[in-house]
Order: sequence, then structure tokens, then C-alpha cells
Amino acid sequence: MYSRRTISSSYPINSSFFDSPDAELDNIPIMQGEIEQEREIEQQGGIDQASMESSARADSNRHEERLSRIEKTMEDMSKKIEIIYKHILKEKLNSKMRQEVLKALPIDSVDALKAFESKLKKKEFSEEFASIAGSMQLRDFLKDKVVKTMNLKGSHDKEALKNYGFYKIWKNASGISRKDFKKMVRCQIQASHSRIYAKERRLKMKSKGRPVIESDSEEDS
Repeated sequence: MYSRRTISSSYPINSSFFDSPDAELDNIPIMQGEIEQEREIEQQGGIDQASMESSARADSNRHEERLSRIEKTMEDMSKKIEIIYKHILKEKLNSKMRQEVLKALPIDSVDALKAFESKLKKKEFSEEFASIAGSMQLRDFLKDKVVKTMNLKGSHDKEALKNYGFYKIWKNASGISRKDFKKMVRCQIQASHSRIYAKERRLKMKSKGRPVIESDSEEDS
């Protein structure tokens, strides 16, 4: 048998191993590698958790942005629908108003002209009249027998055409200069008077039994 002293001298025991086992384990290469791996796993787990939280926040932000875009799109669509609806109502009103304007033209009496002038004081009526006036001629507004009682400035005891509201709207809608517009209107007034005189001559010739050649340019009323 071996003595206690011999065993102690053959297998020396480091007392610090029992005092600080972790420190001793750290000095062992295999154990040290396992510990480092565990630490890396713990750190990786923390990184993964932070990454998941960051990803969740990003997903939440994208979701909120998507909802915001949807709400904005719906709001825009609602506004467009409202605009379209108002446009349809306006077109329906304009169509009715246009029929009312066209039905009154051409005006065949002074009294009818006064009534038309009164309607022009209404905004909707005057706007609709303005929308079609630019492409019209004097004979589209007034019958020749009404134009017979007036001229542009109201000279020679005639009514002044330029003082009527329809004339002012017509002038603004024509798109030409004031000078050219007056020249055009004078020519159309002269043409109207010429048709009246031609009609009167035709009636005189007819009353005397003379042959009468009908002209397409002459108005019968």
C-alpha cells in the first residue's frame, strides 16, 4: 500500500480549482470553446429578437402607410364622384336651359325681345346664351321685321341695337375685335334691311300682277 504522502507527491492537487471552478474551466480549451459558443448563441438570440422587433415595426409602418394610401385613394374617388355628379346635374340643367334659349330664337317681335332681355338677367340663362352666341348671326337672333326697327347706334329714329343685352353678350362671345365686330354687325343689319325691302318690292309687284321671282335669301316674315 502507498502512503498518503506518496500519493500527494505523485498527484498534486491545485486547491484553487475548488475555490474558483469557472476560472479553471476557462483554462481548459475544450470547455472554453463550448462556453464561447453558448455566449454567441445567447448574443445571437438577442440580435434575432431585436431583428424581429425591428421587422415587426417595419411591417406595422408599411401597413399604416398602405391604409393611409387606401384612405387617400377613397377620398380622391369620393371627390371625383361628387364632381362627376355635379357635372351631370349641370349638363342636365344646361340642356334644359339651352332648349329654352333656342326655343326663344329667332325673336319675332319687340315684346318678345324685351322678354328675352329680361331672361338674360338670370345668370344661368345668360351663360347658356353666351355659350352658343359666338357662332350665330344677327338673323339667328332677330327676325328681319324686328331688325327693321333698329340700327347699330339708334340714329334716324330707330332703336340702338348696341344697347341691348344680347348684343353685348354676342360681342364678347364672338372672339373678334370690337372694330371688326361692329363692321360685321353693320353688314348683317344692312343685309336684313335689304331682305325687307326686297320683300316689299316683291309684294308690290305681286299686287300689280307682275311676275315675281322668289329668292331663297329673302325672309317671308
